Amino acid sequence: MIYQAAITDTTRACQYGDGTITIDVAAAGKVVPGPKYRSGTVSMPIRVAVVEGDKVLYSKLHRQSVTTNNDGVATQFVFNDKAISFPTPSKQNVEIFVGFDEGPYNTK
Repeated sequence: MIYQAAITDTTRACQYGDGTITIDVAAAGKVVPGPKYRSGTVSMPIRVAVVEGDKVLYSKLHRQSVTTNNDGVATQFVFNDKAISFPTPSKQNVEIFVGFDEGPYNTK
């Protein structure tokens, strides 16, 4: 095993404006180096997706960098996406997903 990464907590803050919602999503996690890991930077693919029913309102794949060493100790990280904005939906049926996703990066 080279390393293991996990998202351990997520949160969001919503602001309601004139016909729009702006969301700030944050996730905390950790990277644990394995026996084959060498000190350096790990680039993790984290996707934030906002859906309303079967309609995707927002989807963006980010690269979260975490610098760690090979001493076997977990390194914590905090990820944040403040760029989420969409028209206020007519129903309260919006879901937010945050997780690892290997790509592709060029999606909506």
